[in-house]
Amino acid sequence: RVIEMADRLLPMADEALSSALADALRRQGVVLHLGRKVERIEPGGDGCAIALDDGSSWSSEKVLVAVGRSPNTGGMGLEEAGVSLDARGYVEVDEELRTSAGWVWCIGDANGKTMLAHAAMSQARGAVRSMLGVGEAYAAVVPWCVYTSPEVGWVGVTAEEAEASGGKAYAGDFPYAALGKAHAGGDASGMFRVVVDAEGVVVGGQVVGRHATEIINVLAVMVAGGMEVSKLHAVALAHPTLGEGVGEAAAAALGLATHVPAPRAKSASAGLLAGV
Repeated sequence: RVIEMADRLLPMADEALSSALADALRRQGVVLHLGRKVERIEPGGDGCAIALDDGSSWSSEKVLVAVGRSPNTGGMGLEEAGVSLDARGYVEVDEELRTSAGWVWCIGDANGKTMLAHAAMSQARGAVRSMLGVGEAYAAVVPWCVYTSPEVGWVGVTAEEAEASGGKAYAGDFPYAALGKAHAGGDASGMFRVVVDAEGVVVGGQVVGRHATEIINVLAVMVAGGMEVSKLHAVALAHPTLGEGVGEAAAAALGLATHVPAPRAKSASAGLLAGV
């Protein structure tokens, strides 16, 4: 069972990803309690009794509570050193990760910017560049990963977020079920989504399915590099692979019907022969 206070899983992610993950978990027999609060957990016997705000209850052998994190910055003498903390206890930093002390930089979860290990690594490199006065502070584009089964990964913005900022956006989708390697691997559930803006630049991407946390790195490079979706579609991605789904989603974003076979040339001299 999974209990979530929000009305859907992964409320910070694209709604399509949330729905796809929820469907996959339900097919595995996982019971989802969405939009619910835990009223009480009472240890006893061989496990715990759990009660929700809708009156439902049951017993469970084990309970995992995952309700977020808070900074552990108290009692370190930071404020005495001139390092300011915000109301929640996070270290306040500027765009170069420099604290109010001026001679102290803060990276990682303690600054509350992006609480991910790979973001902290990027921030560490950026802080050193800031100290030396060279290069940019740190990567603004950071992929998010959820190591469920199926996996989930996303980067950049959703189509709704892109349009909320004032521009038109398009989202191209492609299902894992259309990939031969997904079927060969025994799990063809999931989807790819590539988000492009009105100029055709890749501004976001989402993947739910096998190896999504590996595939999302490719989309992160595209978003960070401001890659045009037409250039992605022009790349011959290896087949059969799972990653080729990114290219197909890009084609969908371009409004291309890639499943329609190209017509055969009448002769070799008439042009390039297209295999059907």
